[in-house]
Amino acid sequence: MIQLAFTAFLGGLAGISVPIILHFIRKKPTEPVSFPSFMFLRKSVIVKQIRNNIRKWIVLILRCLALILLSLAFSWPYIPEFSKKSDSAVVFLWDNSLSMTAKPYSGGMRKKFMAMLSKTDSKNPALVGIVSDKTAWPPKFSSDPKTLIDFFEKNTPGYGISSFENAIRQADLKLRENPAKNKKIVLITDRQKHP
Repeated sequence: MIQLAFTAFLGGLAGISVPIILHFIRKKPTEPVSFPSFMFLRKSVIVKQIRNNIRKWIVLILRCLALILLSLAFSWPYIPEFSKKSDSAVVFLWDNSLSMTAKPYSGGMRKKFMAMLSKTDSKNPALVGIVSDKTAWPPKFSSDPKTLIDFFEKNTPGYGISSFENAIRQADLKLRENPAKNKKIVLITDRQKHP
């Protein structure tokens, strides 16, 4: 359904009355005066007068239509999206390097990360990027925590190095495609150097 961004401009539709009023108050001849020399031209004058009357009505309709379109253009009609925009979209980048498997904090970080993933819903979809020398991505943003957790568990743990430079660029591109109001990238790493 079409909605209007600025409904106050619909007040301009009252301007349609101006050409209508001008059309009806135009001066008409009060008394027809017939000239004998024009009696043979009478039929052609009637045809021209009918044509002129039709032309005047067409001009009136076009003027009214122009005012309607101008008023609608200023009120800015638009078709809202069928699916509501989400409140926020998050891209989680998990450091999948060998150092993330270290015993003192690997279990705690995984639990905290699972807790963050469990907060995703239809208003707050998320995307998980598993960062190593290349970044593994699921096909699209998801609002289902189970899907995100399954993807995460299939792609971890890793035993190489992680390069966040390309991963952050890719995450930024993916966030640009998402129509959410608030967007952020969250890095989950063991505090190694990253850009």
